[in-house]
Amino acid sequence: MNKWVGLVFGGATLVSSVFANAADENFDVYVFTDATYDDNVFRVTDSAEALAQNGTSTRDDVRTTFGVGADILIPVSRQRFTVDAELRRTKFNERDNNNGRFTGEWLWAYASRARGTLGYDYERRIANFFELQTRTRDTLTNQRFYGDARVPIHPRWTAVVGADTNNITFSERPFLDNDSVTVLAELLF
Repeated sequence: MNKWVGLVFGGATLVSSVFANAADENFDVYVFTDATYDDNVFRVTDSAEALAQNGTSTRDDVRTTFGVGADILIPVSRQRFTVDAELRRTKFNERDNNNGRFTGEWLWAYASRARGTLGYDYERRIANFFELQTRTRDTLTNQRFYGDARVPIHPRWTAVVGADTNNITFSERPFLDNDSVTVLAELLF
């Protein structure tokens, strides 16, 4: 674990120092850490209930997170491409977890007439322990594709159409998996 943390911080420091001289407002690399103490991780009433549910009377835990991320903006004529990514290592007393998130967007424009967004979001993280009230590590994965278009149809009127699809999966509770699709149409004036 200590080698992994050292590699993350060492690599992030090296990368950020290399780009610091040449970077502008379109590129940002960062590292972060936090520690959180929770005196009742599983939301049980007392140590006896914790022992019955989890096999240990311990109810508290310290969560420590180490991470590295990047925010990138790539302008190309009227188009803009954005990438936001973050990798995190979350350490508990017994339930360590690697997780992260990624967002990629194309903010498109066609002449001065139409514009819109096409994007993808991905997040992987550990679900809250109090949802299960056990020591089980349940990994939640959320994937989302989305897009919209805005087209002026009159000097004061704009038509908007879009769609969004979302897929949520749980590693230990597949009965909670969820797929959804949303379609929208608006007329703005």
